Amino acid sequence: MRAAVFLLSAAVLAHEICLLRVLAIAWYSHAAALVVAVALLGFGAAGTLLALAPRWKHPRGVAIAAALYAVFMPLSLIAARAVDFNVLQVGWDSGEWLRFLLLQAVFLVPFLCAALAIAIALALHAEKPGPIYAMNLLGSGLGAMAAAPLLTLGPPEDVLRYIAVAAAFSAVLIPGRAPRVCGAVAAVVAVLIGGVGLPMSPFKDLPATPQARVLETRHGPLGRVDLVASPALHDAPGLALMAEHLPGKQQGLFVDGQQAGVKDLEDAAYLDHTLGALPFELVTADPEVLLLGIGPDLARADQVVEANADLLALSGAEGVVAEPRAYLEGVAATHSDGAYDLIVLHVGTRDPVHEAPLLTKEGLRAALACVKAGGAVAVSTHLMTPPRPGLRLLLTAERVTRHVIAVRSMKRLCVVLRHSEPTPANKAAVEAFCQRHGFDVVRPKAWAPETPHHRSDVSFDAPGADYPYDVEPTTDARPYFHRFFRWDRLGDVFEPTARPFVQWSFVVVLVAFLQVTLLSLLLLLGPLIASRAARAPAPLFLALGLGFMLLEMAYLARATMRVASPTLAAAAVIGGFMVGSGLGSLVVERLGKPLRRAALAVAWLALPGYLLMPASPLGVGLLCAIVAFPMGIPFPSALSRLPSASVPWALAVNGCASVAAAAGAPLLSTTWGIPLVAGAAAVLYALVALGTRRVPSTSVSDPQPGAA
Repeated sequence: MRAAVFLLSAAVLAHEICLLRVLAIAWYSHAAALVVAVALLGFGAAGTLLALAPRWKHPRGVAIAAALYAVFMPLSLIAARAVDFNVLQVGWDSGEWLRFLLLQAVFLVPFLCAALAIAIALALHAEKPGPIYAMNLLGSGLGAMAAAPLLTLGPPEDVLRYIAVAAAFSAVLIPGRAPRVCGAVAAVVAVLIGGVGLPMSPFKDLPATPQARVLETRHGPLGRVDLVASPALHDAPGLALMAEHLPGKQQGLFVDGQQAGVKDLEDAAYLDHTLGALPFELVTADPEVLLLGIGPDLARADQVVEANADLLALSGAEGVVAEPRAYLEGVAATHSDGAYDLIVLHVGTRDPVHEAPLLTKEGLRAALACVKAGGAVAVSTHLMTPPRPGLRLLLTAERVTRHVIAVRSMKRLCVVLRHSEPTPANKAAVEAFCQRHGFDVVRPKAWAPETPHHRSDVSFDAPGADYPYDVEPTTDARPYFHRFFRWDRLGDVFEPTARPFVQWSFVVVLVAFLQVTLLSLLLLLGPLIASRAARAPAPLFLALGLGFMLLEMAYLARATMRVASPTLAAAAVIGGFMVGSGLGSLVVERLGKPLRRAALAVAWLALPGYLLMPASPLGVGLLCAIVAFPMGIPFPSALSRLPSASVPWALAVNGCASVAAAAGAPLLSTTWGIPLVAGAAAVLYALVALGTRRVPSTSVSDPQPGAA
């Protein structure tokens, strides 16, 4: 039974991580909170279901539920293909909200089956559940850590087929002929129906590229990378309308269907006629150029720093595989006078809860510290009306240094940060550059032309209180460069004339939180209220559920900042939390169930651990395991003080809190900052420590899986 629970738990967490990749390729890249919330909802609903149907407590029940999980895992992707959800239509099609809810229900089914299997295994060992509970958490940790190397084997939908077979094999480990038959049949079915992924959104760059021919595709934990040839591919962001040279033959580089850059197969003289040539007018004649991430200036970079090894390899550029922000911090520590003449980066298009460590005040300051005295940092982005990314970039740069030069084309903005005030020679060079190519100076304001080439009502001054978007400078506490939603403009969602100004991709995050939380209340608390099950101290288990998941999600956001990959961050953080809390639960009996001291330990470790987050996935996993060790103690200790009749209610309250915290953490962190989320978790554990004396001490059955 222990081996079966261990293997099944590993499959569940590997399933979660791979599902992130499936959703990133099909739709968007930052679905971690939603996937975690749906998985937790499955575990919570399983506990409630078993409490209401105790006759299911049989070894064959474990095998049957595990076999169903193995079958429903690939089936959920097939069913999701039939749900025609389009995030771009949510503003005017209310049916999209129902389709989104249906998607969550589809992904919930396999997690519910797996959770039911583990819940039955725990119920069968109610007298000594510690080893089974520990196998649940340790297996989950191993599965999360194994997901990243598994994703190098091929498309994530193929990897999910391997995981489904492993889940089916867990049923075979249950003694008896019937479990072996169930497991074998489930494995065969999973192989036959697996390997089907979700279609890529037609609104992504790759499907929208005419006559695209994929030359090579590589899969990894950081994304699907495609090298593409197309006769329609002529990419030159910021190209002057009067350019003397045009792009020649190119090949496109796409990550998860979004264009990351191009390979120029012919002479790249056109680059001298783009807005990106601006910083070269301000530095030495033969500058040492560092490009952070694959981008439009690939052809003139001396060195490229790119976190995605597959993307760097297909680009054919010389470079270093490293997280750009961590690389800059290392260079600044070893070169006090700067190492480069010019550092270049480009702002891509991301979803509103994507962390952008290079585009914060601290990130731009780190880049500026790596350039020499006469050097510069150049950041380019696309322009929108009303201004959003361009205005935020400009305001953030002006918080980093007073010496900012900014020039715009019709659809693009280039912002240059320098150590020193521009000279008259710099001014003359910039004005000549703009006159030659038809660009306009935005900063310094004194350099702005009286008659601009691009007439527009757009202003790049700091906006007033009635501006429809949040364009405040980004910081490491709130590193969400692409989040422009303002809570005080929430009413615009219901106002037809204001709907074009709503950032609907953020509204989807809000709706996901509301829908998942409502589902948790209906599936977890609803049945228990109807059954009149014995109550438990709700505030205690509410605080434990909220505290555990808020801290995990805060660490996940921080780790994404440090390792530059939502998938690797999720594997390291979830794996570390599961292993650490599993070890804590394993020794809780030997430690005398120290609920109060363990809660205090978490309160003390939460913020230091957040601040000391390393930049490597292995380091992140180790740190999370250390912080999570005392986190695995309060929940089973609290349950041990309750009468057995109150356990279902405690599990339901804890489950609801965990689901709400997982889905709501992105809303909190994007609004008030990641440190506040971690701080809130620390406060909750401190309150648990202060309020534990009110919990009665009574012998009880032990915890169910998936509880925080």
